[in-house]
Amino acid sequence: MVITLGKPNELDAVQSFYNFCGYGGKPVASEDLVLLAWNHDKIAGVVRLCPEEGFLCLRGMQVHPDHRRAGLDA
Repeated sequence: MVITLGKPNELDAVQSFYNFCGYGGKPVASEDLVLLAWNHDKIAGVVRLCPEEGFLCLRGMQVHPDHRRAGLDA
């Protein structure tokens, strides 16, 4: 498992991942800080930090069903 900082060209893939996981929150915005967990070349999980009133707020933490209960979100 490798964790990377999301790049602007990956935002569509992140939004698709959220949709796949059934996440119904706000869409990913370009100013969000996105961290991706990769299992080989597939997204296994996403964490998004959104700027709100001068702070970063954790939003949209999602884990692929194949990787749930494996400690990825701990």
